[in-house]
Amino acid sequence: MKRILKTLLSKSPGGILTRRLLPATLLLPPLFSWLQLQGEESGWYGHQLGAVFFSALTAVVLSLLIWRSAVAANHLEEDFRLMFMNNPVPMWFFDSETLSFLEVNNAAIAHYGYSREEFLKMTIEDIRPAEEIPKLRADIEQHHRGLDRSGIWKHRKKDGTIISVEITSHEIPFAGKEAKYVLARDVTDLKQAEEALRESEQKFSIIFAKAPFAAALSKPTDGVLLDVNEAFEKMFGYSKQEVLGKTSLELGINPDAENRARILSELQTSGSAHNVELPLRIKSRGTRYFLTNIDMVKIGGEQFLLQTAQDITERKQAEEKIRNLNEELEKRVLERTAQLERANKELEAFSYSVSHDLRAPLRHIDGFTDLLNKHTLESLDEKSRRYLAIISESAKHMGVLIDDLLVFSRMGRVEMRTTDVPLEPMVKAIIAEMSNETQGRTVEWNVEKLPEVHGDPSMLRLVFQNLIGNAVKYTRPREKAAIHIGSKKGNEETIFFIHDNGVGFDMKYVDKLFGVFQRLHRSEDFEGTGVGLANVRRIVERHGGRTWAEGESGNGATFYFSMPAPDQH
Repeated sequence: MKRILKTLLSKSPGGILTRRLLPATLLLPPLFSWLQLQGEESGWYGHQLGAVFFSALTAVVLSLLIWRSAVAANHLEEDFRLMFMNNPVPMWFFDSETLSFLEVNNAAIAHYGYSREEFLKMTIEDIRPAEEIPKLRADIEQHHRGLDRSGIWKHRKKDGTIISVEITSHEIPFAGKEAKYVLARDVTDLKQAEEALRESEQKFSIIFAKAPFAAALSKPTDGVLLDVNEAFEKMFGYSKQEVLGKTSLELGINPDAENRARILSELQTSGSAHNVELPLRIKSRGTRYFLTNIDMVKIGGEQFLLQTAQDITERKQAEEKIRNLNEELEKRVLERTAQLERANKELEAFSYSVSHDLRAPLRHIDGFTDLLNKHTLESLDEKSRRYLAIISESAKHMGVLIDDLLVFSRMGRVEMRTTDVPLEPMVKAIIAEMSNETQGRTVEWNVEKLPEVHGDPSMLRLVFQNLIGNAVKYTRPREKAAIHIGSKKGNEETIFFIHDNGVGFDMKYVDKLFGVFQRLHRSEDFEGTGVGLANVRRIVERHGGRTWAEGESGNGATFYFSMPAPDQH
């Protein structure tokens, strides 16, 4: 009886056919029997003819019903098969007793890698990892009725890959056997994503809890604290139980309404507030300074505020000390600069005064020496006349030295009158002026095309006069002097050079070259006062440039100076 009811109620073609034919089978015989009796009583036909006629009619009607039901059942079975075979989700039927595969769809074949023939020789245990078979058998023994969503299972593909599948099954007769219809949805990627999300959340939880800076998680709507880390508890002196469910305002951590309004405005504008320095109150240690960052973060699809704070009190105190020291240092520098300026002015005034005061006695020495020489020319012997000549020459040398000192002193005080200065005609004019000094000598001049510069013309002329004059003087011992004047352009400056093949100098004394009264050669060999190069350095530095030299004893020297590029002024 149970089997009859099961067949009658099933969705199989047999069940459908039975339900279609059962009403006709039960109703047609009584109906035709009544019609037969009515015809016999009316005399339309005899008993035998009526029996044959209605038996034939019953057979024809039942045959037509059976034919139409069979066609409908075939169509239904064909539709079901097409839907089953072409469904994109792996599906199969398996025998409830033997667990053998009875049919599989194309998606199962493509997804698992087995052919249909291979599937039909296997059981559902063959696609399970060994560790899941006991669980599978226990599940089958429970005899689930109706639709069964048995959860997530592990399946093994033909290539050995283990995948996670969500199984949904239903008991249904198939091919004359008690079977189960199974739908297996691959959720491997979903499980991996869930696992990755779970690991990410765990990592975030660990990082949040163990971070060396204070961190708090709060609601963006009302600022209620939902979680704080260990560093927060340590820095602010509150336990987690004391702060959860409260706001920083209620705890008195950030009572400054202006700061809160500024941070709220920044959060509403950009969704974050970074590197904000705030004075925050500590539970038991007063106020300390913190570098805070607030970001809007999404956790589990919900928005939260992640706030971090790093104690920078010591840094702020150190910055304050440095600021005070800088102010004090700046004050001292200004005082020392003023003192130095006063000393320089006094020194220049002293040099100028001394130079002027020395002129009169020097003129007297030179004049009276000359008179003495004239009046006693015949009475003095040769040695006495040589002494008078030395006195006169020394007085004259002293006068030149004083003149140079006055020029040097004036270079620090005279106002610069800058303009665009074409250097090439200036250099050629200086060379022409030195024709008397080069008369009777062989001098090979090599003057490159020189650029125009911005500066004081008279001062720059003095620079070239000194450098070219030195080149002429120190090449005097050479049979053929060679002097090369040129320039080269840099990124922010133009470099000028004067090279000669003269006596040169020892590079270990290069630092003395541009000092006042510093000379590297004997006055008996080469005249000079040792002030010219000092003037060159002072003039170039006032123009924002620099000076240096290269040389070798007996192999000439090169003197360099630079001028800022026009766009640097």
